[in-house]
Order: sequence, then structure tokens, then C-alpha cells
Amino acid sequence: MNKQFFYYGFSPEREAVLQAIAASFDIDAMAIDDEDTNQKVGYIFGMEGFERTEGDGEAHSAEFVIFSSFDRNEMGQFLMALKEEGIVIPFKCVLTETNAAWTLSYLMAHVADEHETVLMYNDLSKLIKQAQGALDQNYDEALYHAIGYALSIRELTDLDKDDITVRYNKLEEVLRAHK
Repeated sequence: MNKQFFYYGFSPEREAVLQAIAASFDIDAMAIDDEDTNQKVGYIFGMEGFERTEGDGEAHSAEFVIFSSFDRNEMGQFLMALKEEGIVIPFKCVLTETNAAWTLSYLMAHVADEHETVLMYNDLSKLIKQAQGALDQNYDEALYHAIGYALSIRELTDLDKDDITVRYNKLEEVLRAHK
């Protein structure tokens, strides 16, 4: 199977850049319209066993790309070339056996939720680092325990936004009181 991806939600200007870079990498790039967002991803990719679904799709506001048949290195090079041209795509994924059975709308929402979770986790990591610096300057038992609680997130196997939020808020509260 050739390297390919489907994309959604790009302005004509950004789509032209996306298409040009895809062509330079010999990648098939195809647009998805609003009316196809209710289709299973497997149908969009032309996979066996997937039929067109009746019903209207819905419009989404974010740009989205779903890749197929890329290895990690190829995808990295392609995304870097896009970035050099000012195209950063925060909402992207790779076609899998699991997500092939999802509608595109569901997949887009799932990827957006995962993206938000990762951003929240990164914010918590930055706050932990800041709190550890404050603790190094002035030891405080409450801050020490709040950092430990925040770090306990690493032990969770099924991470969700609530787990991050409660730890972030607790650490932020203790850090504010520490100053």
C-alpha cells in the first residue's frame, strides 16, 4: 500500500502547501468533506468490509490528518517539512485496526481529547519542576507531599483529565501558599 493520508478542515492556502509537500514526498493526499465525517474511517480508506453509511456528516472546526502506511521516520520527515512551511497539525493520527471501525467524527473528537490530555500533562510536568525548584530553595513538608502526589500520576495506567486536574490544582494551591 502506498503512503497516503486524508485531511480535513484546511483553508485553500494551507491545503495547497499540504498538497505540494505531499507530492514532493510521493504521498497520496486526499481531502475529506463535511458530508463524510459520519463515515467509518475504514470506508474512507477504501478498506474491505466497510460500506458507505447513510446520513449527514457534521462540520468540525479543527484541521485533522489521518495517515496510513508511514513508518515513524517517514512521518517525522514529512511533518518536519510541513513545519518548515508553517504548517503544524496538532490533530493527527495513524490508521489502526481499531480506529478503522470508528466514524471520522468520533476519531476527530477522540484525538482532540487525547491532545488536550497531553497538554494538561505537560502543564502538570512544568508545575512539578517549578515546585521542585521552590522546594530546593526552601523545604516545606506540605510542598514535598504535594509534589509526591502530583508525581503519582506516573503510576496510573488509565490516565484521564480529572486525574491531571486534581493533581495540578493541589500542587498549585500548595505552591502558592509556599511563596
